[in-house]
Amino acid sequence: MIRIIFILFVAVIFQITVSSCEKNPAAANDNDIPGTILDGALIVNEGVFQQGNASLSFFERGSEMIYNNIFAQKNNEKLGDVANSIIIRDSLAYLVINNSDKIEVIGTGDFQRQLKITLPAGTSPRYIAFGDSGDMFVTSLYTATILIIDTQTGNVEGDIPVGANPEEIIRIGERLFVANSGFGAGHTLSVITLPDRYIHAAIEVGDNPRFLRMDSAGRLHVLCSGAYNDWSDPADDTPGGIWVVDPVSETVTDSLLLPQGKHPGKFDIGEDDTGYMIVNDRIWTYNTRTLAIKTMDLAGAVSMTPYAVRYNRGEHLLYVLDAVDYVSTGKLWLFSPDGSPTGGPFETGVIPSDLVFIYRRMDR
Repeated sequence: MIRIIFILFVAVIFQITVSSCEKNPAAANDNDIPGTILDGALIVNEGVFQQGNASLSFFERGSEMIYNNIFAQKNNEKLGDVANSIIIRDSLAYLVINNSDKIEVIGTGDFQRQLKITLPAGTSPRYIAFGDSGDMFVTSLYTATILIIDTQTGNVEGDIPVGANPEEIIRIGERLFVANSGFGAGHTLSVITLPDRYIHAAIEVGDNPRFLRMDSAGRLHVLCSGAYNDWSDPADDTPGGIWVVDPVSETVTDSLLLPQGKHPGKFDIGEDDTGYMIVNDRIWTYNTRTLAIKTMDLAGAVSMTPYAVRYNRGEHLLYVLDAVDYVSTGKLWLFSPDGSPTGGPFETGVIPSDLVFIYRRMDR
């Protein structure tokens, strides 16, 4: 009897060991998280709206292992409802949980909560930019404002009125640029000067400005998704595309209009004057200098539903977050700049929506 129990014990240990070495593990307990965090990517997974199943994943580049549900494991609490974006400053990661009206601040070495910032109900935070004096600026989708938050205490110190339904915010020098989407009806960037927090200007761009990136020449690329108007009639859609803004003169210097019915989503800018944007479930590329379209189905050999893209310059790789069917667990794919698959799929949480790279070893 003792021998039988021993054999069963060995079999169980063997099974646990094999499971922990699988290519794409969904971490089930704290022991699955590595003791030393190497270079990789932190991924926020939106989860399904109002189901409270947002989560955080970590992709460890060296071992090509992915660890899921790490916020819940390390903090004994679910992340919340709809994880919208993530940004790193110093050794802290700021996770914006949209429908839960909060921001979770965690250590990038141990994933443990350092601060929970609870915002007023209905705030609907989206994206973050940082000031110089311990403050951060958060776009508030439903209040048409930028919230000013003390990063030490988490207190809201004030707000700055901008356009309707602001999405991404980016800091360039001593100015903040805010994309005012208006859920399709907006077509401006608000410009806020620092440190006085004064609304300096409004720049006219295309309809539904949502995402912002800088190119190698120091120009601001504004991705505008365009307006749908009557959803049943694509003929009355307004064009989406890229508007290029000179952040010094605060003027539009160029634009790329996409064909009728093409509505771009999230995008990023890589190397060699190449921009990557998601257009109707395909990855398009364009020349960031000339604004000429280069390809309209970069990773067409892989069947997926791309939801977000991030380019890693250190690895010369494009990271693609795949929403699959927006209900099941999502996937992470890696591609070379020419669209050749180099890694994946790695299973994430439900609807992976954004990621940031960790470029250095961080010991716990």
